[in-house]
Amino acid sequence: MGCSILPEYRNRGYATLGLKLLLHVAPDIVPEKELYLRCQEGNIASLRVMEKCGARVHHRSGGYVFSRIPLTDDRLPLDTPAGGQSGAGSL
Repeated sequence: MGCSILPEYRNRGYATLGLKLLLHVAPDIVPEKELYLRCQEGNIASLRVMEKCGARVHHRSGGYVFSRIPLTDDRLPLDTPAGGQSGAGSL
């Protein structure tokens, strides 16, 4: 999965909500116990999104940060992003 947010929509929680939605369904469809993620080392915003959703840095290599999120039945709450439509968090 990749994510790109237009500048005028950044800092509203859309990337975090997208990852939370993925984590919400992943335990039902992914046969692994962890979700593996990566972002470029200088991409602080993406790293912050991953950390907010429970990722822990596993290692750094080749200009990338590699992290993991355990997949559990404890699902993160799906909050509506700032400026988002009402009801978006009720999925």
